[in-house]
Amino acid sequence: SDVCSSDLHLDGIGRLLSYRRKHGESELLELTYIGVVAYAESFFKDHFASILNIYPRAIAALRRNGRDVTVDLSDVVELDEPIHARCGFLLAEKLDFGSPKSVNSLYQHLLTVTPFSKDNAKEYDEVLARRNLLVHHGGIYTSRFLKTMPSAAERKFADSLSVRRFMVYNAAALVNDIAFNTLTATKTRLTDELGTDVSPIQLEGLRMLDWDNEDGSVRTSKLRSAATRWLEIDQDPE
Repeated sequence: SDVCSSDLHLDGIGRLLSYRRKHGESELLELTYIGVVAYAESFFKDHFASILNIYPRAIAALRRNGRDVTVDLSDVVELDEPIHARCGFLLAEKLDFGSPKSVNSLYQHLLTVTPFSKDNAKEYDEVLARRNLLVHHGGIYTSRFLKTMPSAAERKFADSLSVRRFMVYNAAALVNDIAFNTLTATKTRLTDELGTDVSPIQLEGLRMLDWDNEDGSVRTSKLRSAATRWLEIDQDPE
């Protein structure tokens, strides 16, 4: 499921960060930071698709809200399963899940749920800004980036972003927290929408949306604690 995949990705990043390296430390941290954002976007897209696969009638709600729900028939005929089992993925792959604003709009149209609160949308926008700086500018500070971070004193086009472990853990904790809350809210709404007329396949789909291994809030707490520990280590003059 998309939830299990998100768990595995964040666990993998945690294992990478648990090692100290004498060489390539900065490159590793940059890649893990970029990875957190990539896995976040993947979660929102795949979870959105999963909801549509479980409840295809939700496509009508997207259409009523002005979304383009057309798909290429050549893609449909290549499916090796009934279209109801994969229609969500065909539709989701053409939608934009790259920002809190776009994610909130899509989920609002789908199930009247908004994954990002005002505060965590602001925090995630800052995570995105750092990720984009790394991907598109090699981490070198640009005028546009520094305007989004008014407290920064770095020089434009000269200094570069230094990714630290606590930054990666904080980003992972934020992503995990939003993903868990999104899962909880959407599953509740989806269960209400399905009502009592639920097929065995839909029940199995709902079961697969359960958070695996441990409660999401527990995982978030662990990630935040790790961020605090590494922040203290980074600030240690030794």
